[in-house]
Amino acid sequence: MPPPKPEYVNMRRAAKLMAVHHKTVRRWIDGGLIPAIQIGGKGTQVLIAISDLHDFIEKGAIHEE
Repeated sequence: MPPPKPEYVNMRRAAKLMAVHHKTVRRWIDGGLIPAIQIGGKGTQVLIAISDLHDFIEKGAIHEE
């Protein structure tokens, strides 16, 4: 049985889940802190695996105030 495919969210949904602005998520992606895939060429849709978001949060990159 093949492993399950990872679930993905777009950049705005990721921002909402982490309670930050979507431009903050874009900076993290551009800085290599969160892996993402781009669908359809430049400026279209960016997808982030939910597992990568969990890893990012667990590393302590997001701090609740």
